[in-house]
Amino acid sequence: ISTFPAFSYQEEDLILCIEEPEMTMHPSIQRILIDTLVKFPNLQVFLTTHSNHFLDLSYDYPDKIGIFSFEKNDEDDEFYIKNITDNSTIIDLLGVRSSSVFLANSVIWTEGVTDRMFIRKLLELAEFNFKEDYHYALSEYGGNNLDNFNYSDWLDRNKNALKVTSISKRNLVIIDNDNITDTWDSKYIRRENIKNYLGKEGVFDEYIEIENLIPWIVWVNVINKLLSLKSKKNIKFKNNYWDNLSQFDQRLKTEKIGVILKDLLIESASTKEPDYFSSDNIQCLWEDKKYVMQLVIESIDELKIKLTDFPIEAQHLIEAIMIFVKKANNR
Repeated sequence: ISTFPAFSYQEEDLILCIEEPEMTMHPSIQRILIDTLVKFPNLQVFLTTHSNHFLDLSYDYPDKIGIFSFEKNDEDDEFYIKNITDNSTIIDLLGVRSSSVFLANSVIWTEGVTDRMFIRKLLELAEFNFKEDYHYALSEYGGNNLDNFNYSDWLDRNKNALKVTSISKRNLVIIDNDNITDTWDSKYIRRENIKNYLGKEGVFDEYIEIENLIPWIVWVNVINKLLSLKSKKNIKFKNNYWDNLSQFDQRLKTEKIGVILKDLLIESASTKEPDYFSSDNIQCLWEDKKYVMQLVIESIDELKIKLTDFPIEAQHLIEAIMIFVKKANNR
């Protein structure tokens, strides 16, 4: 404590006051200071600072650290204290850009909104205690729109591509492999070039589609939900569909989910198949993908599905994300 520029300590009150420690402390030492102070029980600390680094660090301890501002009211010439812990306008008071304070430390790029919804649910089941939009952010590149994101030198040929490293220096790309193994295929080449640039730990592509990570029992529950709606009578369960459980688990590794569902779980409810039913993705359930994924998440909660109940690829995905986020945040 003697190295701090100014401090006062009253043992009887267990109060420590530190004034402007950032004036002489490297940001990494500022983290050590915060990490150390929060370990003391029954100690209240008042710290004055203009450091945006301290603001960043405070978000690691939302239950232990509060941010307050002192503002002068011109009408009565009095100072007022405001609790602005959850108010990002503090950056305006400090005169710093939001990108230097509140931008997530790493970005996980997903194909679309359903991927993001499902991954967020898996992280919840894993009890991952890092904070979204601070330690990491889930963003979308939009399927084939990936060509318009510059992750590697190979993509520099597209002059209009968004330079991802200008958004975040730490990126993990989640890509459906679509069961494409032909080295001449453009999607395969794209994946490999991004891997070469980000490293194998920067790309995860162990599954055909995100929906191939959803267990059989969840799909059965989702279809039951759809069939309970009067307007959703375009499909029906196949006879003796439970006999197909073992086939379902095997085929998840090699075929698209729509093909599997139509072969093993559902069939058209009329002689004339609806247009949606021809799809090889989850739109064969006669609903848009986002709505189906919402039913999937509801079913996971209702059935009390655990992370270990998902295919091993789902567990590998969450493990890869957790390792990536921890490294990005130096944990």
